[in-house]
Amino acid sequence: LESRLMAPMSQSPISVGGMATLFLATGVAALRLPTVKTYPGYSQVTNVAVPNGNTSTIKYLGSFDDADSCEKACINMNDERCWSYTYYHDDGSNFTFAAQCFGLTAPRFSPTPENNSFTGVVAWNCRDDSDCSFNGVCSSDGVCECNAAWSGNRCEMLNLLPDERNSGYRGVDDGKNTSSWGGAVLKGEDGLYHMWAAEMTEHCGIGAWAQNSRIIRATSKTPGGAYERDQVVFDVFSHEPEVVQGPNGEYVMSYTA
Repeated sequence: LESRLMAPMSQSPISVGGMATLFLATGVAALRLPTVKTYPGYSQVTNVAVPNGNTSTIKYLGSFDDADSCEKACINMNDERCWSYTYYHDDGSNFTFAAQCFGLTAPRFSPTPENNSFTGVVAWNCRDDSDCSFNGVCSSDGVCECNAAWSGNRCEMLNLLPDERNSGYRGVDDGKNTSSWGGAVLKGEDGLYHMWAAEMTEHCGIGAWAQNSRIIRATSKTPGGAYERDQVVFDVFSHEPEVVQGPNGEYVMSYTA
């Protein structure tokens, strides 16, 4: 439960094994503060945050001397639940976001490497099934009990079998890796498994998808791969292919262009 519910209590939190636990006068253990996992050098608000201001899901929590103070401000937000925070250290260079603290009210996790930044992700107890991504149920003790296909603190991750090295598709050109996105797979009449994926040209990363994405087809003898590129189906710009078989045996692709 949210730490702000503890504020009216007269007792002070006691540190036990890295967690802060509050005990009521009756001697019954009450509420636990959430755990926080930190990511130095990463930001959750790159190119989205507004200096000293708010957006729809990013709240400016104030200016602080350190990341610990930013974390406390996040945990003690009163109006909405703060799922993560990003703090920018002040290195004396007049950096626009120096010493500023931002809290995210959406549970997304998509950090970006950024100098002077520090991110913490808060693991709250669940309040209802929505906090379990509707992929499980919220138990009476505030823990998500995930359906078999899902895992994670919020049942937000697919519960996949262990991967095998060299499975899937890994494009290599001139000895250099090539980034790809997605991978719709169908078994063809030739007995091979055909994958259509978005691939970034010029060895660019996923961040260059809007300028460098093309659609390729790769094949494998097994559904798990490894897949090898056979064809460039559509050149730049094309993205996010999805392929289905039509009623007459034809293959139909939808994609972004």
